[in-house]
Formats: sequence, structure tokens, C-alpha cells
Amino acid sequence: TEDMHTAMRLHAAGWKSVYAPVVVSRGLVPSTLGAFYSQQLKWSRGTFDLLAHVYPRLFKHFTWRQRIHYFTISLYFFSGVVSLIDIVVPIASLLLLQFPWHLSLPEFALHMIPVTVVGLLIRYNAQQWLREPHEPGLHLAGGLLRIATWWIYTLGLVYTLFNVRVPYIPTPKESKVKNEWLLCLPNLLLAFISVAAAVYSMKLPGIRGPYTKLMATLALINAAILFLSVLMAQHKLLNDLRTFMRSVPTLFAIRNWVDETLAAGGSLVNKSLRTGSIAFAGGLAVIHMLGIAGLVLVQWREQTSISDNYIWAHTGSGALRIGQPLSRKPAELPAALPVANGSNQPLIAWAKSPTATSQLVDLSLPAGAVPQVPVALIEEINVRGNIPLLTWVANETSDGSRVFRQQVLRILQHKNQLMLRPILRAPSAKTYREAWQRMAKSYRATGDTSIVWVWTPPRPDSIAAYFPGSAHVTWVAIDCRTAPTADSPWTSRYTLFRRQIALQIEIQSKPILLFTDQRPPPNAYQGALQVVNRYPEIKGIMFAPDTSSLPAGPGEAAGGRGRALPVGAGAAVRPTVRPARGAAQL
Repeated sequence: TEDMHTAMRLHAAGWKSVYAPVVVSRGLVPSTLGAFYSQQLKWSRGTFDLLAHVYPRLFKHFTWRQRIHYFTISLYFFSGVVSLIDIVVPIASLLLLQFPWHLSLPEFALHMIPVTVVGLLIRYNAQQWLREPHEPGLHLAGGLLRIATWWIYTLGLVYTLFNVRVPYIPTPKESKVKNEWLLCLPNLLLAFISVAAAVYSMKLPGIRGPYTKLMATLALINAAILFLSVLMAQHKLLNDLRTFMRSVPTLFAIRNWVDETLAAGGSLVNKSLRTGSIAFAGGLAVIHMLGIAGLVLVQWREQTSISDNYIWAHTGSGALRIGQPLSRKPAELPAALPVANGSNQPLIAWAKSPTATSQLVDLSLPAGAVPQVPVALIEEINVRGNIPLLTWVANETSDGSRVFRQQVLRILQHKNQLMLRPILRAPSAKTYREAWQRMAKSYRATGDTSIVWVWTPPRPDSIAAYFPGSAHVTWVAIDCRTAPTADSPWTSRYTLFRRQIALQIEIQSKPILLFTDQRPPPNAYQGALQVVNRYPEIKGIMFAPDTSSLPAGPGEAAGGRGRALPVGAGAAVRPTVRPARGAAQL
């Protein structure tokens, strides 16, 4: 760094310099990890000090090229902080189940492999200016050592920020061969934490999705690099290993064969890499562009094939949807979707409008430790062009949540549209938010991004306290049937919620699904449009009349007052009737 300081002052004074690639002296490198760390701490501390104190004073005397040069060359030792971020991000992602990238491992590899290969080619070809002619190769050990020195480089930055002086001690070039476990403790600690985080993520039931696998793979790669760097520092152990291999004839012969094979192919590989690097990198770039084009084409085809129901369920955009619960007791479920009086007419005949053909069906599951998802019924509702809304009492602390999650994912794998409306029971707002977030993350970790979460605030005055966060909620369901002023008109009850929503900017962007105890009139769609004209944030209305006059069923535990009775999990749903054109059949 004293040479760098001299060069900065010379250039600031107006002198020009010429680089002469001539070796004028040779020296010895540090022989141990401790000596290397001592050297790198002095270099990083000195370089950061030049950047923090000398560079600002000389800035106005530099040309623009010199300003860029001395700024970027000082950032080399900032690689310690970058390496620390690279190591910590997968660990934090696996422990918190929050993913910085929603990419699968193949998608990540599609972008990362070309960058890595080209970087290695650049590193290899740069060696002709940085190494002796008899020292070709990638010198990957130096790259591993640079990553392992992350905490020394970071310490140099911290020393600079707090103006801690590092005394000048000549770097020892010769010392007694020994193992240096103590200096490797930071790397050992992070390596074990990385492995533990990967194992922990694989042990959690039901969340081994593509995002988890990507983060676990990165964590294990980081652990392997750190373990190798630790092994490199155990000089006595490596010497003993070499001595042992020489003493065993079979191992000694294998080592000689490997060395001879590498030496025989080394010159050919080195020559090919030097002469063919540009052509290889160009071919790799073409392959990568074709891969990206194919990926974009697949995504474009998926987007162009997205249905209106999918867009509405995820954004609320499009025509208004209305619906009502499938309110039948399990023993009375018919072999097909219910129709009025056994006739061929739908239970509810919506207005014959092109915008009123796809509607909602609310399915309330019976309360229980392991609620059963009516998979066949949900698929049948999708076949008929309607959107099912699944309501259940969520108990994410039980083992049954994993079984329930698998049933839901099975539905989504068949491209069925489904909206999930879990009803959580929690002793406090904090516990409620944490339980909801944990539930949403467990589904997201499976790699399925098509899940639509419908959140129902318990009370008008609890919206801010119980809201689990914008990232974990797609819709906000306002249940006017359970408001404290249940005898007032539902519009007045909705206003109580609406005032609280207006105060929360995160919730303002969410579409509203309204539950009303009003019975659907013959012209339900036209009446709903009048409501939307008054409250444009409402994108769906569920006409759920009070069913308390019906015999009590276990479904009331899931929905409370005025909720639909449960849908039987084993109900047969083969259609025996078809809805009239322009109408939706429930």
C-alpha cells in the first residue's frame, strides 16, 4: 500500500507513468496461514485507509480515468464483505423461509454456469501476465483462499472505520510446519451453520420446494469451499497425509498415475484454453441466448394461455364475480352439484351477461384436526367455469397441516383455480400474524406461486393489528355477517371496515371480497354492480344468507354464524346436468 500511496501522489502532482512488464525482483510468499492473514490484514487496512483519507484529498487532482482506477482498485478487499453476504444469505433464507430469488436450481444454473465458465477463462488467460511461464493453470487454491479470508478483509474495513492502527510487522516467510485450527474457527463456524441450515430445511415436512433446494445447494457449496480452505491450513496434517501415501505402494502408484495423466493432458488443455477461449466463450454465449429465448418463449406461452379466472383471482382485475356457499349437509349431498327442486335449472340463475358466467362457490370444510379437501368437487367446479373458495379452520401447528397442504397442491398441479380462506385462531395479534406467515411460507416454499390467499380480519378495529403483511395476502375478505352491528344494513357494517382499510396503505391495494347475509335476488348481478359503483374496491360479492334455521352441523365451527354447512370430502360430483348458456350452475 505504500507503493500505491506513492503512485497516487505522483499522479495527483501531474506525473505520468508507464507500465513495464519486466520482472526486476522476486520474493517469497507467506508460508503459513497465520503469516498470510497478517499480510492481508495490513494490506486491507492500508488500502481502505487510502480510500477513506487520501483519495478524497487528491480527488480533484486526478483525471477521470485515475479517479475511477483508484476507487475501484481499493474495492478489491471489499470482497470480504461480499463473501460474507454470499455465505449468510442462503443461511438466513433457509432459517427464515424467505427467498431472495424465486428461481429453481435449473433456472439459476442457466444463468450462473455461463458466468462462472467465462470468469474462469478470463482468470486462466490473465495468468500469462501474472505468473511465471512454468506456472499455468487456474490457480483455484488462490480463489478459495480469497473467500476464506473474508473475515480478515472485513476486519481491515472495521479497523479503518474505527481508526484502529495495525503495527508494521514484516510478514514471516519461513516458520515451523503446524496445523492452524484456531485461525480457521470463523470459517469452521460458518461452514457448520451452512450445513445445519441445509439439513434443517430438508427436515421440515412439506416445504422441500425448488426455492429451498436452490438455497440449500448454495449453502452446501459455501460449506464445501470453507471446509477446503480449513484443510489447506492444516500443514502438518497434509504433510503426514503425503508421507502416508508414499508409504503405501498402491496409493503411491495411484498418485503417480494421476500426476502423469494430468501432466500429459495439461499442455494440450492449456494450449486449447489459450487459443480457443474466445471461440468457446462465443459459443457459450450463443447457447445461453438460445436457452434464454426458449425460457422466455415458454413463459410467454404460459402468459398468453392464462384464463380470465386466473387473472381475476390473483389481481381482482376483470368482471365482477358473485356467488354463494354450497350449503348442504354432508348426508344430503347429491351425486352432482345441487340444482333447484331436482330440475334442470341451476340453483342460482345469474343474469345472462357475458361478464357473469364465471362465479364463486364457497366451500366450508368441517372442523377437525385434519380437514379433508373435496378434491373431486373442486375440480368439478373448475370444469364448470366457476372459482371455488375454500374456507376452513387452519391449525398449522398440527401434523395434519402437511396432509392438508398436499391435498391443496394436488389440486393446483392440475391447473385448477382455487382461493384459500383459512380462519386462524390465536391468543394474540402477534401469534396470529406469525402463524399466517408461517403457513403462507410453507406453501410458497414448495415452489407453487399460484396460491391465492384470502384474509378475513376478525373485527373492524383489528385490521392493522392482525394484518399478516402484503406479501402473504392476495385478497381481503370483509365478512359483514359477523360485525358487531349485525342488525344494521350490510353497507353500514362494511363502512366500519372500510374506514380502517383506508388508514392502511398496504391493504388499500388489495381487492375486496364481500360477504353479505343478503339472499341473492333474481337480479343479483345487477344489484352487485350498483354496490361496486359505490365501492369500486369490491371485486367479488358472496351472498351467504343466514343458515341458522338448518340443523346445526360441524361446519358451523369453521364458519361461525351464518356460514355454510360443510362439504363432504367423499362426495361424488359427476355432473348429471349442464348449466344453461350464459348462466352459472352451483
